[in-house]
Amino acid sequence: MRVPPFERYRGFTRAAGCFLLGAVAGAAVLLSISHDHLNALHLTIDKLNTVIEEKNHDITQLTEYKNEHNNVIKTVHVYVENNRLKNSSSSLDLRTELELKKAVKKDFDIFLGRKVYEIGDDSRLARTLLDNKVYTLGIDSKKYQIQVKTMLIVDTSLTVWVTAKMQPVL
Repeated sequence: MRVPPFERYRGFTRAAGCFLLGAVAGAAVLLSISHDHLNALHLTIDKLNTVIEEKNHDITQLTEYKNEHNNVIKTVHVYVENNRLKNSSSSLDLRTELELKKAVKKDFDIFLGRKVYEIGDDSRLARTLLDNKVYTLGIDSKKYQIQVKTMLIVDTSLTVWVTAKMQPVL
């Protein structure tokens, strides 16, 4: 029996190879697009879970202080200002910012239930203790140093603005 000449099948094998190459490239593009969408979804879920935790915490604090008059701090809000800056070196990713907000909010929860008019001395003490404090966050244990920029009391809410910068690894 004779071996058939492969010159007859050269066009077919070239077309089949191009088809398989296109299928692999298309699958890679589709996988990268779906990975990007999934990552965006996870970031949105993390942000919404943080909002839910904050709201549940606020609800428990408000029910605890509902019999008090309007001169007691009932909620603490923390804002990290680094993402507003256009420097890519000082901006934080969303998950790190959310973890940093939780940690700073936990430290400032000592003001909950305090009278608004008697908070001046305590705020200076807290500002000196928490200013330039280093927080260790994330799976890779990166260290971030915060700096308290502004503390503002409006009605029954304490609002704190901080900036954070990553500590160099020694």
